[in-house]
Amino acid sequence: MKSKAGSTLRFIDDSRYNTKIIKKELDYGIWISITRRVSMVYKYKDWVLYEKDVTLKDGRTRTIHFFTKRTPRSGAPCDLPDGYAVGVSERTGLPYLKIER
Repeated sequence: MKSKAGSTLRFIDDSRYNTKIIKKELDYGIWISITRRVSMVYKYKDWVLYEKDVTLKDGRTRTIHFFTKRTPRSGAPCDLPDGYAVGVSERTGLPYLKIER
């Protein structure tokens, strides 16, 4: 792919590391690499995992994760956190995060 300045761009998607590598060839034959982290969205059936920072009563902040089918008022879609797995409630059928053992 040619950019406006005449240099060549190459995009390499490395899904193992959740990154996108952009290689750019400058006019005088030197290649530069730019690595950008691509955010992933975790889905379980129709449910999307979101994260949200909340402030506790003592002033500390925590990140909470929740599943929803609709777009929430606050929060951003996110990937499955490291060390967690998805469980499904037998009674309600709702997904939740549980710590992997």
